Amino acid sequence: MPVDRAGDVAQVVHDLESLHLLSVASPRSEAGGESEGAWIAFGLIFASLVAVHVRFLSPRLGGYLSQVGEAMTHCVFWLCAGLAFNLAVWASMGADLAAAWLSGYSLEWLLSIDSIFVFLAVFKAHGTPQDARRTALCLAILGALLMRAVFFWLGVALVGATPVQAVMGVALIFSG
Repeated sequence: MPVDRAGDVAQVVHDLESLHLLSVASPRSEAGGESEGAWIAFGLIFASLVAVHVRFLSPRLGGYLSQVGEAMTHCVFWLCAGLAFNLAVWASMGADLAAAWLSGYSLEWLLSIDSIFVFLAVFKAHGTPQDARRTALCLAILGALLMRAVFFWLGVALVGATPVQAVMGVALIFSG
């Protein structure tokens, strides 16, 4: 009995569309349009969290985390902020989108742990002095955010093009 891969792919695409995962996620107003107020609120809350982090959690200029407890404080702070945001997604957009967001957040968290080991290996291989590591990490994180934004928007633009969708669809069908 032949396998209907095209039907399977169509079902997955339909499921993802029903969760709004194939469109650019954004806060929506009651009328279905973009909600500027939600974006402004998100920006203000995020800026406030960064300000709290910089003012109360970050070591003084030139310093670095010397205790495991300090590092754990940072982790718990941002984990709680992420979970609070997940609750807001659940309350405003429903359990399905909250579960999808939490899955993505968990994946990013795990990938960031992997990045720590890569940074340590690069620092050790190049003999990076301890006092230069913080600057290097900040520049690496800013570069990663910039590149992620560029590739995200490039990907959104390319997926909107029908030929790219066709090529990616064929690749999905034949890859199994």
